[in-house]
Amino acid sequence: MREVVKNDNKKDALVMPRTFELLNAALLLPRSAKRALILLTDLISLAAAFAAAVSLTPGVVVPGHVFAVPATAAVSVGILVFGLLGVYQSVVRFIALRDAFAILSGVVAAGVAGSVTDDFFDANVVSFSTAVLFVSLAALLLGGIRLVARHLFNLA
Repeated sequence: MREVVKNDNKKDALVMPRTFELLNAALLLPRSAKRALILLTDLISLAAAFAAAVSLTPGVVVPGHVFAVPATAAVSVGILVFGLLGVYQSVVRFIALRDAFAILSGVVAAGVAGSVTDDFFDANVVSFSTAVLFVSLAALLLGGIRLVARHLFNLA
C-alpha cells in the first residue's frame, strides 16, 4: 500500500517502502540465486500457462494423471531450450530482442513437446488449439514478467 511522506521541500512524495526493500534485497542476491529465482518463476509460469490452456479449451475434461505427462514434457522442454538459448545468462536489466526470440523459441518448443507427448501417450489432452493457446499464454506471461522485472529493477 502506498503512503504519503512529507519531504524537506514540503511536497508530498508517494513512496512504496516495502516494494523498494524487496527490490533492493533482490538486487543484493548473488547472481546464482537470481538465476534460480528466474528459473523457478519460469517453471511456475509454464505450468500455469499449460493448465490455463487446457482448462480454457472447450469440451476437454482432464483427469490429473493424464494431464501430468504432457504438462511435464512441455515445462521440461521449455526450461531446457531456455537454458540452451542462454535465457538464464542475460541480466534482466538488459533484456534485448535476442532474449525475446529465445523465449518465443522455448515456448514454441514446449508447445510442440506437449503436443507430441500427448499424441505419443494417446492422452487426448492437447489439441492444436490448446497448443496454440499455451504458446500464446506462456509467451505473454514469461515476456510480461521479464518486462515488469526490468522496469522495477530500473526504478531501484
